[in-house]
Amino acid sequence: MPTYLQPVELNEEDGVYELVMETRIDAAELKILNQHGYVYNSEQLDVDFDYQDENDIWHTGYQDIYYFTRIAK
Repeated sequence: MPTYLQPVELNEEDGVYELVMETRIDAAELKILNQHGYVYNSEQLDVDFDYQDENDIWHTGYQDIYYFTRIAK
């Protein structure tokens, strides 16, 4: 699985994983995640965040957050 497609576990008790991406997830990427046991749960699109560049100037960026449940294989 590509390293950029590795969801991070949010909470051990509920088994929810989060994947943050700068672009929308496509069908091929979703298929890869499914093959590795991740099942799509929900999403938050165009979430804004602030970041500071190397010149100390603040910018607003946008990201998409996807939530998955991991099934045992």
